[in-house]
Amino acid sequence: MPGTETSLFGNFLRPLERNVWFYTILALFVVTVVFWWIGFWTRELVFITKGGTFWYALGTVLQQGSPRSPRSCSGRMLAAFWWFFAITVAAVYSGNLTATLAVTKLNIPFTTYADLAQQNEFKLGILGGTSDVEFYKVLLCILSRLLALQCFGISIIERRARALQDNR
Repeated sequence: MPGTETSLFGNFLRPLERNVWFYTILALFVVTVVFWWIGFWTRELVFITKGGTFWYALGTVLQQGSPRSPRSCSGRMLAAFWWFFAITVAAVYSGNLTATLAVTKLNIPFTTYADLAQQNEFKLGILGGTSDVEFYKVLLCILSRLLALQCFGISIIERRARALQDNR
């Protein structure tokens, strides 16, 4: 999330996007209502109050569980899907948290080639033995030929041909 990099709470929220947080909290409330509705219609005493149902759903997301579990088949199916959802969200969150804490962002003081040429903080170079070295050698050769053509008006090949004709 942009703008939350400096605070501790921002580091806690950064691994997931705002939409993911919003829909996870929304799913928590929806599952709470559905658990309560299932408990109401099946007359289960496990989910008789909305508060107890909310604590069961929240305990699942926080991977703490509950001493009680649903007894009806529909309640157990919803609990299984809710546990699967909670484990998936926890795995994605912990993976993204590890990645965001492991990678430090480098503040680069340039955005264009002109800024790059004017700065003194970073040194530029080419790694020896790579294809880039050969590319710049060929480019330098081509640029020197173009410079000679502009300075002298004729190419080296034409000057050689004229010199050979004059010597005969």
